[in-house]
Amino acid sequence: MLLRTLLFFTFWLTIHISFAQDEPVVSDKAYLAFERGDYITAKTYYEASLDNGNALKVKEKIGECYVRLGKPDEAIQLYREILANTSENTYTTARIYTLLGEAFLNKNDNNAALASLEKAEALYEAKYKNTLGLAACYNTIGLVHWNNSNPNEALAYLQRGLDLRKQLTEEQSKEVAASYNDLGLVHSSLGETEKALDYYQAALEIYEKVYISRHPKIAVAYGNVGVELSKQQDYQQAITQLNKSLRIWKAIYPQKHPSQAFVITNIAQCYAGLKQYGEALLEMKEALAIYQQSSVANNPEIANVHNLIGDIYSKTGEYDLALEQFQAALQANAVVFQEADYTRNPASNDYYKGNVLLNSLLLKAQTLEDQYFVKSLKLNDLKLAFQTLQIADTLANKLRQTTANKEDKLAL
Repeated sequence: MLLRTLLFFTFWLTIHISFAQDEPVVSDKAYLAFERGDYITAKTYYEASLDNGNALKVKEKIGECYVRLGKPDEAIQLYREILANTSENTYTTARIYTLLGEAFLNKNDNNAALASLEKAEALYEAKYKNTLGLAACYNTIGLVHWNNSNPNEALAYLQRGLDLRKQLTEEQSKEVAASYNDLGLVHSSLGETEKALDYYQAALEIYEKVYISRHPKIAVAYGNVGVELSKQQDYQQAITQLNKSLRIWKAIYPQKHPSQAFVITNIAQCYAGLKQYGEALLEMKEALAIYQQSSVANNPEIANVHNLIGDIYSKTGEYDLALEQFQAALQANAVVFQEADYTRNPASNDYYKGNVLLNSLLLKAQTLEDQYFVKSLKLNDLKLAFQTLQIADTLANKLRQTTANKEDKLAL
């Protein structure tokens, strides 16, 4: 569950919606900046060209920049403005509905994303069947189903998108690479590491041919390969791939950025897998500092890192430190709860990410139990462990009711 959450942090970076067959170059500088992954510069150039005609197309590209910069709300506003000023049932309308769905997906609003994408799908299939726009629509619908824990639906749509992209572009196109990457995401979430790794490596091979060496998609691809190698317990090779990813992110963002923290967290997990706990803690604390500097205090990603740090302290018998970290995780992932006292727990419905809360509660309960048997023999520790497990059990039942994937139901 934790790995899936971490993978979802890179998810918005890996989505690639392409309409190359009908896309005019509004500004050469903006276009080149966008293609090399410099979305801040691209957005600046596009904004400067708003008065030069074709304003709707320019706003569309600004919206794409916003999504890739992690600002989907701004993109949604722009896309709605475009729809309000565009004739119905046109190719442009279908394209904007697809981009709007992508923006909602990056907000984790799956229902709104699917509603918008289904409008796009119906229009494409009625009037514009053999287009890259339809392929992009299929691909994004697949990702929505993946995020909704419907892997079979996800794979079906992603395969349709891939087939259409292969039909309309070269085998070694960036569109095909994007499909490979997203198929890798789904197979990874299913625990099919060999298939996932094959897809990630195929995507990486293409990206290295079509993009400059310091491009976000190459960084994401190296990171995905590294994560999958880590799941196979090939930790040294995983660290090598993850460090390649980290070097690119540092070149793209000289200041601290969440993408760096994501990679550093996964490097730390490799060191933990090698039982090099001192090195793992150093990496995790660096990742935590980056997340805290570059995002809001209540963030599931921050909670994930607190959980990882706490787990290492628990493994090394430093139970007090472990409980501090798990309590910090509960606070970071909570909408309301902000109790630093480890004897207190949040309500089972007080969370941003349910699986993150479940992980925090289970780790906390296990540490309390270990502390009782190994160190304290205080009955209160055992009682609190039981109370924490009761909340976890209530939460797990709620999550089962909202989870469509049978494998996830069994895991819960």
